[in-house]
Amino acid sequence: MQQNNGSPTPHLHDILKMRNQESNTAFQFIVDNILGCVMGKRRWRNDKYAECVMDKVTVSDEAFTYLVIENNWDLIKCKEDAKPNYTRSSHCSNCKNEGWTANGIKRYNELFQLVTANRKEEWARQVETDVKVALFEEKYGEEFPSTVQEAKMKQQLHNKKCQKNSIDDTRPTPVMQLYDDTGIVTKYGQDHDDVSSYSSNL
Repeated sequence: MQQNNGSPTPHLHDILKMRNQESNTAFQFIVDNILGCVMGKRRWRNDKYAECVMDKVTVSDEAFTYLVIENNWDLIKCKEDAKPNYTRSSHCSNCKNEGWTANGIKRYNELFQLVTANRKEEWARQVETDVKVALFEEKYGEEFPSTVQEAKMKQQLHNKKCQKNSIDDTRPTPVMQLYDDTGIVTKYGQDHDDVSSYSSNL
């Protein structure tokens, strides 16, 4: 597994250090590639370039993110005979007491406390700021603005430009087949030889 920029995935040991004064690499990997799976990709793909994590992500959501990674790490690394660490899998659709094990819930509670303590470090917000600045500058190729509001404005302008450039007016119109009282009405797209409609009785 690789990051979006092609760099290899950090080791689990480094990921579980969370915010780290010595290196932002693992935490930046989480912010850039993983948190969106928990927070919602559409929302997070904008927030991660302008907001600090602790302002948008609850302790619960961050702790759960680490739990999911730890639970599936052997599967992520494609180890032979890999299986989840804290969840039970079953082929029975109506089995009770499946899902997270007692150890999994216990580990989540531990991670909740670890995230809480990590966020309280005096350098934690600076680490988050460095990460969002790095992601912004990598994404947009320019310096991070002086305020979050300016950063969001630049994002909006960039998104609108991308949407405008992605519009393809040459795309063909699909054929649509509908029912009415007389039978099936087929409407051809403009790229079709026959642009008229016809009916065939059922």
